Amino acid sequence: MIKCQDRTIEKPLKSRIFFTTSDYAQIPLRATELFTPLAQQLRQDWASTFQAAESRLSAKRTELLKANGSNPRLVQDLLGDTQLWDILERSCNRQIAELKAFQNAYESKSWAVLHEDEKVVEDLNTFDKSIRNLEREYVNGLKTLSDTSRDLIQLEFNLASIAEAQKSRSTNLSMKRLSWITFVFLPLMFIASLFGMNVDVLASNPAWWIYVPFAIGTMLLTLVVWLCFKYSDLEDKIERGFSHLTRRQLQPNLESGQRRSMSPRERTAMFPASGKKRS
Repeated sequence: MIKCQDRTIEKPLKSRIFFTTSDYAQIPLRATELFTPLAQQLRQDWASTFQAAESRLSAKRTELLKANGSNPRLVQDLLGDTQLWDILERSCNRQIAELKAFQNAYESKSWAVLHEDEKVVEDLNTFDKSIRNLEREYVNGLKTLSDTSRDLIQLEFNLASIAEAQKSRSTNLSMKRLSWITFVFLPLMFIASLFGMNVDVLASNPAWWIYVPFAIGTMLLTLVVWLCFKYSDLEDKIERGFSHLTRRQLQPNLESGQRRSMSPRERTAMFPASGKKRS
């Protein structure tokens, strides 16, 4: 109320300062004007969350490439991030469900008196579009995070496999070097052991250089045997021969077309002490 000298003028009070937790809210003329800012505020908060999550995954990718598959802790971190995305998905779905439930409750017949204004209907339509856009952004953001985490986990497994393959290759090279060292020194050790035995051939104490031709001859013999096994089918023939000798099965008689007769010992071996026939 404002008082003047000759009359009193009454004017309604207007708010000049107000507080809100939403960046989009303002003093509304209708209650439905607060619905869309609510969805916009949620959209902004979740956009910040998705951006922080993407930054974390980007940092994990850099750390993963630097580690080159040698840090097993990264796999645990990535699996933990995947579980976190599942929690975010449940939270997003719960918020969308609550927004839709609120919208359905407001549009019910209990509040039909509030829907007579065309602007209220327009606000409700805008709110419905905001919910659908928010849900679509939720789905896209969570899908991006899940796909990125899955790709990083696969990349970590690939790098770890490559690192293990490199270690195996290094081990194979070491074993190859050790085999060549053994290939050279084993004949020499054999001749040295032979010359160290108390045999009649060495009773006259021959000169030391006698060891050299024997050692060279033994090494050449070993080399020839190795070449025969490497570049011929001698090894396969020996294996087939031993397999043929140790194989115990009925052989067909090629001349008569019948199975060869079994010896009494073979027939006895087919029946154990219990009396049941062996399969």
